[in-house]
This record gives sequence, C-alpha cells and structure tokens, in this order.
Amino acid sequence: MLEYYLLAFKNYINFEGKATRKEFWYFHLVNFIIIATLLLLSYLIIPYLVGLYWLYSLAIVVPNVSLFVRRLHDIGKSGWYWLLLLIPVANIVVWLIVGLTESKTMEEIV
Repeated sequence: MLEYYLLAFKNYINFEGKATRKEFWYFHLVNFIIIATLLLLSYLIIPYLVGLYWLYSLAIVVPNVSLFVRRLHDIGKSGWYWLLLLIPVANIVVWLIVGLTESKTMEEIV
C-alpha cells in the first residue's frame, strides 16, 4: 500500500503516462490517514503541528494533480479534465467517477 503512495511522489513531475485505480485509491487512502493523524495531533495534543499539516498539504498538491492527470489518461480522457476539480460541488462527483472508472486499453482509446 505504501509503495503506491511513494510511487506517486516518485512520478510527481510526470504528467504523462497512466495510473491504475489501485495506485489512485491507495495514494488517497494513505494521504487521508496522514492528514487525519496530523489534524488529530495538532488539535488535540500539540497545537504547533498545525503548521506541519499546512506544509504537508502544500507539498501534496503537485503529486495529487499529477496522479489525477495520469489517472485521466488511463481512462481515456484528456488531462485537462482535472480542472473540473476546481468546481466546488462537482469535484467530489468527478473524483469518484475518475476513481471508479475501469481502465481503457489502447484499442478502446483509439
């Protein structure tokens, strides 16, 4: 599970290629665990860790967008569809559709 999370950071500058559903979901699962832990620690135990949460949130932006674009390529869509995440209400629906859609083979894309 952690290897898929680290793979997203390894390919954070790569906006080409494809990302599997497994890579997409494991990345977001580990990301959720880290963010929940940081928030829990910062609000309940050590208030000074709020800065660490914000630093982590900023550090995760580019790998998250990169992974989302590669996942879009895997389902046969343009990478520019990631801009739909900027629409406040539609972003959850778009995120779920991209995460749950099966991968396309090269024959299906062409």
